[in-house]
Amino acid sequence: MPAGRPTKYKKKYCQDVIKHMEKGASFNSFAAKIEVDDSQIRRWKQRYPEFYTACKIAEKKSLEWWENFAMQSATGRLFDKAHKGKYDKHNTGMIQFIMKQRFYRDYNKQAYTAPEDQNKQEMNFNLSYDPKDLKGDE
Repeated sequence: MPAGRPTKYKKKYCQDVIKHMEKGASFNSFAAKIEVDDSQIRRWKQRYPEFYTACKIAEKKSLEWWENFAMQSATGRLFDKAHKGKYDKHNTGMIQFIMKQRFYRDYNKQAYTAPEDQNKQEMNFNLSYDPKDLKGDE
C-alpha cells in the first residue's frame, strides 16, 4: 500500500491550465483556482510529462495574450468598453514590468542567459588614429 496522501492531480488539468492561461493568467492564479499551492504545480510538472507539456503550451499562450495586449496598448488600438467605447491609454511601463517579470527568458536578457550563450565572451576594441594618416600620399 502506497504511503502518503493521494494526489489531487487530475488529467483534466492539462486542458484547464491552457484554457486558464490563454487569457494572460499565471500559474499562481491557476493554483489558486484549483485550490493547491503553487509548489504543487511545480511538482506535478516534474511528475507528469503530459502536465509539463500542457504548462509549456499554457505559458506560451499567456505570453501571446500579453504581447497582443502590449501591442494594442502601445498603438492606441485597445478598445475599452468600460469607458463607453473610447480608446483607452494604458500604463505601458507597467505592462513592460509585468512582461519582464513573468517572461524573463524572453524579455529580460540581463536576468537570464541561455545556456548556449553562457560561454561567449565579449570583446571591446579601442581604435585611435591620426587624421593625417587618412589623407593618403600627397
